[in-house]
Amino acid sequence: MALNSDACGTAVKNAIDGMSPSDLQDTEKIWQILLEVIFDHIKDNGEISTDVTGTADLLSGDVTGNGSGTIT
Repeated sequence: MALNSDACGTAVKNAIDGMSPSDLQDTEKIWQILLEVIFDHIKDNGEISTDVTGTADLLSGDVTGNGSGTIT
């Protein structure tokens, strides 16, 4: 699955619901928990598509190229 705001939003809500009362009193802890959820969603669901064009030197085996990519 590609990045999905509904799925990530539900994961963030579940993280908030699972925080202890002491966590909810610690602003730094809140941000650490929420960002962990968001970063995990990106790592687990981000898809990178790339377009690369290049040339290969058949004698040396060297390959050069340029490309661009996007995360979806």
